[in-house]
Amino acid sequence: MDTNLLPELCVYTWGANSYGQLGLGNVEDLSVAKLALNTLQTGAVRLLSGGDRGQVLTCGSNAYGQLGVSEHVTHSAQLLTIKMLMEPVISTGGVYQWGMGLSGQAKRALSPQPVPAHFTSRIPCLVPGLDQVMSHRVAAGSAHCVCLTAEGGVFMWGSNKHRQLTGTELFLPRPVLLDRSLLGGEKVKRIRSGWTHLVAQTGQNQPIRVQISDQVVRRRELPANGHVSLRKSRSSVEPD
Repeated sequence: MDTNLLPELCVYTWGANSYGQLGLGNVEDLSVAKLALNTLQTGAVRLLSGGDRGQVLTCGSNAYGQLGVSEHVTHSAQLLTIKMLMEPVISTGGVYQWGMGLSGQAKRALSPQPVPAHFTSRIPCLVPGLDQVMSHRVAAGSAHCVCLTAEGGVFMWGSNKHRQLTGTELFLPRPVLLDRSLLGGEKVKRIRSGWTHLVAQTGQNQPIRVQISDQVVRRRELPANGHVSLRKSRSSVEPD
């Protein structure tokens, strides 16, 4: 590993490594933590990291094009650079998506309309509809994506099977702006994505869990101990 790429804050990895997803240059399972690069995102069989020169580095399985490199690469234990995401490109605030994991859901939901390219590309593809905003952070769940803008807005796209993207449409092919009134009109400072849910932190430093069901979108401020009892309601938004 090139030690010149190591950032000041490092991450250690361990566990299953059959596709080289730990980013250690081999495919051996590891029971003891070992130094890896600064991790941005991890998946079941892949790891995405960032170097200190603006690179985006990736390793692990490439079965669905999730590494963002040539389709001829089935997997890699060595860190590979995603060449289309160099600093001159990502500094503009563009959002790129790659991998075919959502292509099947998109095809079923959008038929007979064509599936947008960012759901079927094995290399980084610019997500349409975000060219007029400055993107600040991105996150993804099992089948959805979100983008936090510098102005505190949240754009969402992908599967809405569990109503995690609000609204009634089962699939959003393009980014849709979250109605800020669902968060009390506040700007979002931070956002995190679970498997089928989202958690946002507003400008008043209050963590907000957006709970979605077929009947309700509820706004809940979490208490200091982090625990909250969630219950069904038919009201549209119910602050505690």
